[in-house]
Amino acid sequence: GFYAPASLNRQLASLYITGNRKVDATFQLEQLIQKMPDDVEARHRYAKLLSSNNDVNAALHQLEPAVSIPAISKKEKSIKSDALFTLGKLQEQQGSKKQALSNYQEAIALNPKNYDAILAAGILMAGNGNLNEAEKLLLKAELVFTSNFILENNLAVIYLTSRNYSKALEHLNKMQVIEPNNSDVKYNIIMTRFALGYQHD
Repeated sequence: GFYAPASLNRQLASLYITGNRKVDATFQLEQLIQKMPDDVEARHRYAKLLSSNNDVNAALHQLEPAVSIPAISKKEKSIKSDALFTLGKLQEQQGSKKQALSNYQEAIALNPKNYDAILAAGILMAGNGNLNEAEKLLLKAELVFTSNFILENNLAVIYLTSRNYSKALEHLNKMQVIEPNNSDVKYNIIMTRFALGYQHD
């Protein structure tokens, strides 16, 4: 049989993923992980393939050991941060929100520019009622995700909850730009304008 070096497995896997050849990519990644079990990026790619086939448990089985491998260089930290984000997303799907949040926070600590993790952590914190922390994270994420409905929705809720109606209105207006025909948004804009007028009388 032909023995492929790990570098070739990695290259072929990458090409197969790009070409959406999942079975071929899976084979190459399995070969690569056998040779290099500590390759976080390979495990992360394999986990993404598995979860795209709805095999969440197998994906978790790949990611959990991967995120315990120490990351030293900036590149390793960035790779591990991405893997932690994917792990968090899978845990969220399974209802383990606490674990997911802790992985998002570790992802952000490793790479402060991991905006996917910043957004995901902000949304979970808003759901937990940790509004101050959620607001900070979501405003940071908004610099990158300039027209994300869920993000704007979470910010609007935070500001409505704290009765900051003018800020709430700002984010409701952004939601209306993203989804102009959303009747809930229209209703909320009317109610918030009313509350704002009431506040100023």
